[in-house]
Amino acid sequence: MAETRQIKTALISVFHKDGLDELLKKLNEEGVKFLSTGGTQQFIESLGYECEKVENVTSYPSILGGRVKTLHPKVFGGILGRRANEGDQAQMKEYDIPAIDLVVVDLYPFEQTVASGASDADIIEKIDIGGISLIRAGAKNFNDVVIVPSKAEYSVLLDILNKKGLEKESYAAYDSCLQWKDDNIPALNNYAYYISLKGENLHKAEQMSYKTIKAEPKNGTYLDTYAWILFMEERYHEAKIYMDQAIANMDSTETSNVVLEHAGDIYAMNGLTDEAMKYWKKSYDGGNKTDAMELKLKYKKYIPEEEAEKMTDMYSTERYGVKKKTIKRKTRR
Repeated sequence: MAETRQIKTALISVFHKDGLDELLKKLNEEGVKFLSTGGTQQFIESLGYECEKVENVTSYPSILGGRVKTLHPKVFGGILGRRANEGDQAQMKEYDIPAIDLVVVDLYPFEQTVASGASDADIIEKIDIGGISLIRAGAKNFNDVVIVPSKAEYSVLLDILNKKGLEKESYAAYDSCLQWKDDNIPALNNYAYYISLKGENLHKAEQMSYKTIKAEPKNGTYLDTYAWILFMEERYHEAKIYMDQAIANMDSTETSNVVLEHAGDIYAMNGLTDEAMKYWKKSYDGGNKTDAMELKLKYKKYIPEEEAEKMTDMYSTERYGVKKKTIKRKTRR
């Protein structure tokens, strides 16, 4: 797995601008430099953000009626250049090629243009060349570059926001994403799960999660999310039904420590202590060595994280005179 790196420069070139403002706001707050072309560059600057023109990097303007904008070695070299390859780095320095860490791009609406009855000339102009090439380049150098190939994939970055604790920003971005595509199944699942962890808006979380299991009834991750939301609503018997299905539809490589802990919690609240202990033990042995998990195994019962934290703080204060806080919230699988 590639090490975590800071995103310093983002190339952003999209046909659809709606929903982009939330992403730009967050990237700007993180100090990311924007690089763009044409209408996207104008849109970025209209929001008050600085944005460098791609043509300033390439020394070539957009030519052939806009057919050639990003197709240049200084753009693709910045995406394809391997950060750990000394030869690549030497050539990037020799030819003054800036590293590009994030590519946000979408494709021209070819199918919609065809369906609209447009002329052959208009249809031909909606055959995307640069967008496809940027996506392939970013995917090829996946160790060093993040690629967001459409608005439907914004949930990838939204997960990162959540893991950094930026709940307000991430929820707003999820809502924006779902307004554009309300059947974005990965976004629905992740949004529902994060809401459930807060114990808020559980009815909304259940509705979103239910859409995912209707769309993909054998997806173990989505079944686990739905089971967990039912558990949070104290519908323990129903939660067990869906957790049984989640486990049945996951192999050993897919079943994470979080799913195993969920299974233990759900079985415990259904009075199946032996089954609960089995799943908690698997989760613990797999690396989920939180205070909450240790307390569940010790007392052989489900203990909410808030209660586990209080128990741990009380024990640590009595014994050591200090509070010990190692409780970790569950994150996405």
